[in-house]
Amino acid sequence: MNVVRSEIAKLTSLRSTWVYAILLVGSIAGPVVLMGLFASDATTDFYWNDLLIAGGLFQMLAIIYAAASTSRDLAHGMHGQAFLTQPQRWNWLAAKMLVTGVFVLVLLAVSIGISLVVAPVFGLHLDSSEATSILWAVLIGYPLYAVAAVGLAALVRSQIAAVGLPIVWMLIVEQLLASAAMIYEFLRPVAQLLPNTTFESLTTGFAFYDYIHTGWAGAAVLIGWLVVLCGLGFLANQKLDVK
Repeated sequence: MNVVRSEIAKLTSLRSTWVYAILLVGSIAGPVVLMGLFASDATTDFYWNDLLIAGGLFQMLAIIYAAASTSRDLAHGMHGQAFLTQPQRWNWLAAKMLVTGVFVLVLLAVSIGISLVVAPVFGLHLDSSEATSILWAVLIGYPLYAVAAVGLAALVRSQIAAVGLPIVWMLIVEQLLASAAMIYEFLRPVAQLLPNTTFESLTTGFAFYDYIHTGWAGAAVLIGWLVVLCGLGFLANQKLDVK
């Protein structure tokens, strides 16, 4: 518990934490406010996918925050101090993953709550009859993306690489692979393991590409990525020396 309290103290004492908190909350609540301001009718129905229309931005900011904060700790040797005060090397990294995941989950819940409170003020009415699978998918998925980013940062130990690799992968590499697999069938076994494309299929309830896994198979793909990235992060943390 001491290592968890240490991570919480570090989290709350940094100015950058509150900057990220504002950005993360604003990324969900801001578009809802704009939607209400520019709505043409007095009362407009909107749905969970409308409320989470900027969820991709929240996801990206959560990954950037998790990767940047972890790589900063590594660059400043904060993990070295943890090695001296904790019985096991993995303790600090597990605490980092836990605190980061909970932090992202809390901010996501706060941003959704603010959106639900603000929406009626601007004449927006949430149609609660729609399936809430997208809501549960992001409440579980976005914090786990942040946890995976912590594992990646512990593996690569470079702030540029830890932040840049997920962004380049999600915005460029994965899109190219998914599109190419539509033409070249030999790429489909690889494309079936694409994490973000699979996650988008889970949140929307349908596959953007015929070969993408959905349901429990899609969840297994994402869990596999989480286990691999976190496992490699723990392995690197265990084996590599403090610089």
